[in-house]
Amino acid sequence: MAESDIKIVVEIKNYIEQHGGNYPFWYVGLAEQPEEELIARGVNLDLDRYVYLTAACMEDAKNVKQYFITRLGTDGDPRGIVDQKALNVYAYKKNASTHP
Repeated sequence: MAESDIKIVVEIKNYIEQHGGNYPFWYVGLAEQPEEELIARGVNLDLDRYVYLTAACMEDAKNVKQYFITRLGTDGDPRGIVDQKALNVYAYKKNASTHP
């Protein structure tokens, strides 16, 4: 089920704050298949901290990503995404095995 951009921001912020806070140590991005993207970035789905939620539309997904990167200082690619199916906003806590 798709979530509003405000609800996604609140849920991801809560998750980050419950799991170490410090936004620059987190990466936020967009993906059509978030678990595949997380694995490709070196995230261990059984051990590492991550969260993802589905936005209602691409504009909402982009707004959430931009909010985390520009306002809260998470890591992430600030460029727009071409894939209009990438409605999942994901965040993971970076560590030695993830990239970036």
